[in-house]
Parts: sequence; C-alpha cells; structure tokens
Amino acid sequence: MRSGELRATFEHKEFISAVAFAPDSHLVATASLQDLTVKLWNVDTAGLEGNLLHEIECRTCGKSIGSVAFSSDGKTLASSGFRRVYLWDISTRQLRATLVDDALQGSLSHGSTIYAIAFSPSDRVLATASRDGSAKLWDVASGRLRTVLLGHKGRVHRIVFSADGRTIATGSDDRTAKLWDVATGQLKATLKHRGTVWSIGFSPDSKVVGTGADNDHSVKLWDATSGDLLATLNQARYPLAFSPDRRTLATAGEKGVVLLWEYRQVLSQY
Repeated sequence: MRSGELRATFEHKEFISAVAFAPDSHLVATASLQDLTVKLWNVDTAGLEGNLLHEIECRTCGKSIGSVAFSSDGKTLASSGFRRVYLWDISTRQLRATLVDDALQGSLSHGSTIYAIAFSPSDRVLATASRDGSAKLWDVASGRLRTVLLGHKGRVHRIVFSADGRTIATGSDDRTAKLWDVATGQLKATLKHRGTVWSIGFSPDSKVVGTGADNDHSVKLWDATSGDLLATLNQARYPLAFSPDRRTLATAGEKGVVLLWEYRQVLSQY
C-alpha cells in the first residue's frame, strides 16, 4: 500500500468471484467460477496454504462459489455455494458445518442462489441472503438456523450488519431495503427506492444507514432506528462506504469519478 507496487498474483483457472482478507492480513481467501475450491494464500510469501473443497450440490446446479467471509477473530471462514453455506475451521482447514434449513429438501441452506453472506461483529451470527426472497440468521457455534427474515417480494442481493450488531439491513430488487432487529428478527423499517438496492452501509456509530439503488440517481442516508430519510445526495451514485473514523462517506459519482463527503457536514445540512 505504501509504494503501490504489485506484491503478488494469485491465480485461478476461471473468473474470480470472491476475495476476502483474514483480520490479521496475513491470509487471503479467493474463490472462482466453475471451481468448487476456496484457495487460501499466504500474503507475505504468495504461497498457496490450503484448498477448501465444496461439495457438488446437484448435477444441474451451478459450480461457482459466490461469497467468502472471515469471522473477525480469524478462526472461521464462511463460503457459499449455489444453495449451501459452509463454515470452515481455519486452523485445521477442515469443514466445521454445512448450514441446513430443515424445511428444505436436500440439506440446503436456501431454496435458490445465495447472493451474500456476512458475520455479525460478535461472530456469533452469520447472515445469508438469497434469490429465494429470504434472508436468514444462523448460529455460528452450532450451525443451526436462528431466524428467517421474510418480507421482501424479490431477490435479496445485499445483507449488512450494523457495527453494534443490533440491526441488519437487506437490499432487494423489490425496490426496498429493510432494517431488522437481530435479536428478535422483527422488521424495524422499510426504506423505499425506485429500483434494485445494490449498495448498503452503516455508519460506524450504527445510527445511520446509507443506500444506493437503480433509478434513484442519488445515495440516501436514513435513520437506522426509525427508517426516517435524513439526506439525499443527488450527485452521488452507488456503491458507498463509510470510513471507520466516522469522518468521511465515499460514493461513486457520474462519469467515473469517486466523491468524498464530510459525513457530519452532510447530515447537518438537512
């Protein structure tokens, strides 16, 4: 990062579909289309340290691995196949659990393609989002299903925890984002848009959630408790990201530019 020089190249035979750094930054996980393997690489040596092999789910299922995510303690890696989610022990490189919804046939996690996965800040809960219109919360320790979040009328593309772990946001092609209480699974608010919600981010203090959607031609900031609209950034486009120091919001802009916003100043104007 200091010099901008290329340090290493990690290769798959097919298109790279997912990349995730371990919290200590010494390990990186990569996954590929048409390759049922998650590869673990040593960042310092650029050497391959392990292969995590997914199962073949069915003859007609896609073979891609859609998402990979490390827990914040670096002990567990979650990966999603077509309709299953796997938890891996990083120290042993062994499969810890396959997440199964007993309401589905075939030992599946979801009834259709899994689009996104995310660990809670405490690492106790894993959230998953799917084309089947649902989001699910899983107990990481036991691998058991805790809660099914139902309410979207379309595919759920995005799922994000707030920094305090109390709220989860989902984004869908039903033109809404929804805020859910993690402890109870209850819906807190529905945030309406003009198109598919592709980008969601919480402020570091968990008080504000930002969203970006097709056809909105803006990024919107909402109260993460009430769902009230706080600000509309008309020059901004998705994706969006809050800086950890609570000072800056980064968004895309028109014609290939990136915009940096003074977060508190933006809110004070509305």
